[in-house]
Amino acid sequence: MKKIILFFLLFIIFSGRAFAGSVDYETILNNLPTIDIYYEQKEDPDEQADYIQYFNSPYPLIRTSFPLSCKSIKIKPGYYLLTPRSKDGFEFIMFKQNGKIAGLVPVYEKRLMTPEETQRLFPPPPKPKTTIWSLPWRSTKAVTKKKLGKYKKPPELPHVALEADIVGGKYFEIILYRENHLYKMLFKIEK
Repeated sequence: MKKIILFFLLFIIFSGRAFAGSVDYETILNNLPTIDIYYEQKEDPDEQADYIQYFNSPYPLIRTSFPLSCKSIKIKPGYYLLTPRSKDGFEFIMFKQNGKIAGLVPVYEKRLMTPEETQRLFPPPPKPKTTIWSLPWRSTKAVTKKKLGKYKKPPELPHVALEADIVGGKYFEIILYRENHLYKMLFKIEK
């Protein structure tokens, strides 16, 4: 009998701790600001400056499988480029599709990541192994590079990672890691 009482007592204590740490997603979604920034013809004026340095897109691509909503913004299923922006005191993510802005989604949490988090997400690439047979090719490459002129190497793409998950049963959370910043967005899944 004592074991059963002890078991129930421990069950009540641990279940209380599990529910105490839950997040109220409805409150977070309701407290998000409404972004009323207007872009002419739904085009990003800074897009040309962002892409001029890079060969590929510097922004991550995400595919949504179900309709999402955040305040008055509706995101249909499809592929979107996520572009973080800051304007007029608002932190938001542009959802772009075919070069046009599909929606401006407010960020409910933006923070600077610690160096440990950045190192875990974006470890440095392994150094190439130098073998005996690669030495003549490396020296040939160096001589050709010197004789034919300097090749301007394009800048490296920014380090980007995405995490997306269904939370709270009816909410969809997207976490965007870009360089050393973390952006969190919250959506309600539409039926």
